[in-house]
Amino acid sequence: MAASWHTLPFEIRDIILGLICSNTNRRTTSRFASVSREWQMYFEPILFRRLVLGQRCIRDFGRIVRQHRRSMVEHIWLRVELFEYNCPRCECPEKPSEAKENNQIFTAVLYRLLEVLSTWSKGGQHGVANGGFVLELSVHSPSDTGHHFNYPFGKEVYPNRLNEQCTIDEYRAYVDVATRRPLHSLHGLENITLEHMIHDYPSLNKNAQRRFDIFLRNLGSLKSLSIYGDHKPCQENRYQPYGMLPFLGRTLADESHSFEHLSVAFLADAKDFFHDFWPGYSPTSIDISRSGVQRALFSRLPDSQRQALGNPRKSFVYERRLLREYKLVYGNEKIPCSIYKPQWPNLESLALTSSLLQKGTEIHAKAINHLLQAAAAAAMEMPKLQTMEIFNKGFSDVFVFQYCRSLEGLPTITLSSTWRHVPASDVLKAWDLVAHKHTGREIELTMKGLRTFFFKSHGAVVSILKLRRLILHPVSLCQFVYNHDYDLNDAFTYKVSTRLN
Repeated sequence: MAASWHTLPFEIRDIILGLICSNTNRRTTSRFASVSREWQMYFEPILFRRLVLGQRCIRDFGRIVRQHRRSMVEHIWLRVELFEYNCPRCECPEKPSEAKENNQIFTAVLYRLLEVLSTWSKGGQHGVANGGFVLELSVHSPSDTGHHFNYPFGKEVYPNRLNEQCTIDEYRAYVDVATRRPLHSLHGLENITLEHMIHDYPSLNKNAQRRFDIFLRNLGSLKSLSIYGDHKPCQENRYQPYGMLPFLGRTLADESHSFEHLSVAFLADAKDFFHDFWPGYSPTSIDISRSGVQRALFSRLPDSQRQALGNPRKSFVYERRLLREYKLVYGNEKIPCSIYKPQWPNLESLALTSSLLQKGTEIHAKAINHLLQAAAAAAMEMPKLQTMEIFNKGFSDVFVFQYCRSLEGLPTITLSSTWRHVPASDVLKAWDLVAHKHTGREIELTMKGLRTFFFKSHGAVVSILKLRRLILHPVSLCQFVYNHDYDLNDAFTYKVSTRLN
């Protein structure tokens, strides 16, 4: 006599449902949820875990995802669709009118989604899941796949299969959208990854830098920030990106004090990030516009004055008021320049680029040593640091510096370059102090040689970094790796390791 479904042991039924789920396309899994109440309870958490929405789906999303289903949602990907376009518009930047129209579309769609999400409670039986959910935003036009594409590989088959964590589709959009304002309202935002295509346009002005300062200050919950300035290959575009945001490094040094991960590639210079730790640096005055200085002054004021002032912010009026209140307490006493120095108590990983890392004369070698020495001094203020990488890809030179703590606590510094740079003794002593502070053990030095022709683009350098999956989105990293017909492990010509003591 054949057994019915309900006479089977629970373990057997669970195995059967698992086999159905693993051997069925996710798009057709939804039909199984309508078989019975038991099947619905099994398949709905799988179906509602990751949702992909277009602007036409938002109303149905609000109607269907109700009550207990809200706690099942872990990831929402909103794909905003823009208008189609034709040749030869595909090779030209947006016109101001087009940018305005695209911004309006994006803002309106995002507002509609946030309007639905605002009705969700934070907890309880019908609230969101513990820890909240990931909200991913992307913009595209249906014409993107049929027109100009800046990374033609010249290959017929793309062998890499996107996994579940990889939500980006196989098209790539280059539309500039207004994301700054919506991000201000996302007070619980913890992670931002931004990959920006750099074209040959003029450097951003001070107003753009100021807006970026304000943007970072409004994201106090942020724990991880990755900004990558995408480039055409160096042979096609010799544009030097480091002057684009000259004070971005100092801004990030101030605003990353609560970060766990930070990476900024080809948009800021590490020498600016480590400015306060530069060998021989002795400031004669303070910069009241820096948020770190403001926080230091603010912390020294009585509670009544702090309540009247409000939290530190990017404002000329606020800066004058802060100085005035400080003088009311301390008189004309000069503010000590040592009142503030950046600290990163939670930072575990850091990746930066620097234009100083290039082959040249003894002056260039001295600048590299100063940069590495400043990085060591900053690392002394990072008690949880596990990995730091500083790198550069010039027209014909590649340089990578790495500091790593292994799971066993073994601290190492690795210098990989297309020329042989021998670090100065002051650099080695500085990093040995870092190793002893972090692990109580001496540092190990490893030097590797690199072949220039293996690195056709800036992104190819990222492929050999330990933090590559934090620096670039998995899809972008996959593109760079696929663009090489050879194994990047063969890019190394030699390897020498030694203990300092």
